Amino acid sequence: PHPATRFPLSLRRLTCLPSLSASTARGCRSSSSSDDELPLADELFPAAGPTLLSVARSLAVASPPPSAASVFGFLCRLPHDASPHIFPHLVAALARSPRPILALRLFLSPPTSAATTHHSFNSALLRFPLPPHLLPAFFSHSLRRFPGLTPTLLSFNLLLKCICSSMVPRNPGLYLAIALGILHDVIPAWNLVPDKFTYSTVVSALADAGRVEDAVALVHEMVVDGVVSAEAFNPVLRAML
Repeated sequence: PHPATRFPLSLRRLTCLPSLSASTARGCRSSSSSDDELPLADELFPAAGPTLLSVARSLAVASPPPSAASVFGFLCRLPHDASPHIFPHLVAALARSPRPILALRLFLSPPTSAATTHHSFNSALLRFPLPPHLLPAFFSHSLRRFPGLTPTLLSFNLLLKCICSSMVPRNPGLYLAIALGILHDVIPAWNLVPDKFTYSTVVSALADAGRVEDAVALVHEMVVDGVVSAEAFNPVLRAML
């Protein structure tokens, strides 16, 4: 069930989405080439871990984007104890390939459990070409699928950016309440503290939706919490002009 919505919004009393709360995870705490291209050459796969990581990084930013065959060719040649830091770059590389859906499949079916970290999760949130309305569902599904996955503040900031920029304009009454629930309930439940990006994203959404009083109230709350952000003041000033 979605949180109830009244305007002006009661900023500290909105309930969070059950599917996004910390209870969904255990142990919460503080490319233009074709896909049939040949895999990468053998000489690119020495045993040295740092070199493997550098190759993964190069795949993630290669221009033109790599083929899916190249990425999977690299993945298949990795040693079983390869650093989990390699995996987010492969997710990013597949997201830029001609078949980006494979990035989603790779994240949801990783080669090892160690590959699913907050780094790969954030990479997925940032780069997956998902329709905006599916990103919150992907977020909560990932937490349920991988109980050891712990989102970071960046994870929630990316989620809020998607909700506030793409979904609030469609239905302010529903999605502003969801955004405020994430800010006030979900993020603290993960022992995280909102930063200037968290506040400015929600303040901007409130101001753009014409809820200037609520935006001002949230700016006051931000300052009381010791967060200072010019990015949060600007949308309020624009809305007042």
